Amino acid sequence: MQSSKISKLEEKALKLLLKYEDKGLLQSELWHKLGVTSRDGSRIAIKLEKRGLIKRVKEFANDRWTRRLVPLVKPFDISVL
Repeated sequence: MQSSKISKLEEKALKLLLKYEDKGLLQSELWHKLGVTSRDGSRIAIKLEKRGLIKRVKEFANDRWTRRLVPLVKPFDISVL
């Protein structure tokens, strides 16, 4: 059974993606901003997608196929409570 808790790095990635809202980020932009390898960046994106937190959209950018990562959740502002 998979744990529902996300790692600190996955949380950091999601927070970063939430800043870009509906536009999202290219997968390569995400791993550059996180300072991780492309392999680790892909794994993070896949885990977030499996949890239903983001969607990965195939896109042709910079002369190659890549994935755009778009958050499916919205940031929660506790100050409205």
